[in-house]
Amino acid sequence: MRATDTDAKATKAQRRRRNPAAPPGVVTLPAVIDLTYARPLHKQMLEMIAENSAIVIDGAAVERASTPCIQVMLVAARRAEKADIEYRVEQASQNLIEAFDALGLRAELETWMERS
Repeated sequence: MRATDTDAKATKAQRRRRNPAAPPGVVTLPAVIDLTYARPLHKQMLEMIAENSAIVIDGAAVERASTPCIQVMLVAARRAEKADIEYRVEQASQNLIEAFDALGLRAELETWMERS
């Protein structure tokens, strides 16, 4: 292995390491998280992961949630975990909980909520 390969791997590892000094980014979900909201939510979460910013989701206002946004939340959680970045849900409305439950994903949501 060349020195530049080793340096590149070390730099990548440093970028992926969670920065404990980075303030958490709060994602406040609106009342309706549907297909039209999935793309901006995905972009926001990927940017936060790229910045090594912890992700804290406030889902208290959610009245209706669709599968695409739940998928985005799952993908972001997995990417954050791989990058050793904190990901948690501090508040979840009953409707958000029921949307996860309808997809058989309530345990995932509860895991994120337990981290609060």
